[in-house]
Amino acid sequence: MNTHSRSTVAARQTRRRFLKGMGLGAVAAPLVLGVGDLLIGRALGQTTRRKMALFFVHGECWAGGHPEIGYTPPGVKALVLAGPTQTKAPVAGQEQDNTGVEWPTFAAPLAPFKDRMVIIDGLVLTGIINDSFVHGYKFATLSAAGSSTAPSQISIDQHVAGVLGRDTPVKSLLFGLGGGSAKGDEATGAFTAGPGVALKHAQNANTLLLRMTGAKPSVPGGAPTTVLGTRVLDMVREDLKRLERGLAAEEKAQLTEYLTSMEAFQKKEQALGMQLQMEGCKIPGTPMAGQGTTPGVVAFDSMFRLSTLALKCGVTNVIGVAMGNTESHNDLDLFVPNYESHANYIGALRYLAPISMGWVATMLKDLGPLADSMTVTIVPGNGMEQDGPNQHHGCPTMAAMVFDGPRALRTGARFLRVKRNMADLYTTLAGAVGAPVDKFNNAGAGRINELLA
Repeated sequence: MNTHSRSTVAARQTRRRFLKGMGLGAVAAPLVLGVGDLLIGRALGQTTRRKMALFFVHGECWAGGHPEIGYTPPGVKALVLAGPTQTKAPVAGQEQDNTGVEWPTFAAPLAPFKDRMVIIDGLVLTGIINDSFVHGYKFATLSAAGSSTAPSQISIDQHVAGVLGRDTPVKSLLFGLGGGSAKGDEATGAFTAGPGVALKHAQNANTLLLRMTGAKPSVPGGAPTTVLGTRVLDMVREDLKRLERGLAAEEKAQLTEYLTSMEAFQKKEQALGMQLQMEGCKIPGTPMAGQGTTPGVVAFDSMFRLSTLALKCGVTNVIGVAMGNTESHNDLDLFVPNYESHANYIGALRYLAPISMGWVATMLKDLGPLADSMTVTIVPGNGMEQDGPNQHHGCPTMAAMVFDGPRALRTGARFLRVKRNMADLYTTLAGAVGAPVDKFNNAGAGRINELLA
C-alpha cells in the first residue's frame, strides 16, 4: 500500500514552497523548519495525524524471571533456556499468552501505560554473526540479520524512518552512550542504513542539538552535562524571524507557544527540577529523583528531553536510542555508580531500571495527545541472561516491550511468549506504523499475527 498519495505529496510541496518564500530553504534550522511546516500545514488545512516511533536498545541482558530486575510479569512462569550460549532458544510447549498481567517491577514507571503495552518473549536472533556473543549484539540488535560488528542490513528504525521521515526536516534523531571504545561526540554500533553504512549517533546533548538546529554548539566536544553550551533560541533566532514575518496573526500566536517552550527547555537545562507548564511545543517534565549522579544518566536525561522537544516541534518522527549496546564489560559504568559487571548486576539494574524506563514514561506523558501517534519498542542489548541474574552475559533469545499508541496491536497489559524470529517482530511493527514489508531484511517467517489488533 502506498501511504503517500499524490495529494499528500502535493500538500507537502505546497508547504515547502511557503517556507522557501519565507527565506527558509534546505539550510535553515531543522527545528524551525519543523515548526514552520506544522504551522503552515494548519493554516492550509493540511493537518493529518502523525505516526511516530521510538526504538530503544536498553543496555546489556535482561533477567527473565528475577522479581526485581526481570521483564517477566509476576505470576508468569519464567522462560528457561537450555543448550549452548550461542544457540539458546525456546522450545515447543513454552508458548504463553496472558492479558491484564501485573506489571513487572523492572518496568514499573511504564505501568500507567500498560493497557496499551505488550511484552513479547521468546524472540530469537537467528543466524547472526557475533564474535562477542555474550556481551552485545550491536548492529544486529535492530537489524535481526547479518553481523553484530559490521553494518550488514538496515536497522528497523531506519526502515521505518524511510516512510515516517519523508515529511520531516530530519529523517531520524539518533543518540546513545556505551562503554569501551564509544568515545567522543558521536559513535557507531547500533544504527545502520544498510550494508556497509553505519550511522553515527550523538553522545551528548550539544551534539544532538546540533542535529536539531544545524548550527555548531558553543562547546564542541564538551562532556555530557545538564547545561547545553549554547542557548537554543540563539541558535535559530534568524530563521525564526524569517518564519514569523511570513505568518498570519493566528499562526504567529501559535508560534509564540513553540518559542516559549524552547526558552523553557533552556531554563530546564540550567535548573533541573523547575516545573513549567506550557501549551504547544511543551518541554518534558522534571527528571526523577536521583538522576544526575552519573555522567551517563545526566546525558541521557538531557538527550531524551531534547528528543521529546524534537517530536513535539515536528523536527522528526523517529527516534533511535542505544544505551550500553557494545561488546564491552563496562557498558553500564556510565549509568550506575560503582558498577561491577560481574559482581552486582542485580543491584545495577535495580538502580537503573526505574530511571531508564522513567525516561520513556516521561516522554509519553509529555507528548500528551501526540502519544496516541507513538509506537515505542524497547529491547535488550544482548538478549537474556545465561548464567543467572547476577551476570550480564546474554544469549540470542530476546524479548521486547512495546507501547502502541495508535492501537494497531493487541495489547491490554499483555504478555505474549512465542517461538519466533526477532525479525518477525520488526516485520509486524513495520506494518503497524505504516512501513509494511513481507519479511524484514528477508529474515524470519513474516508478521506475528497474534500481535495484530
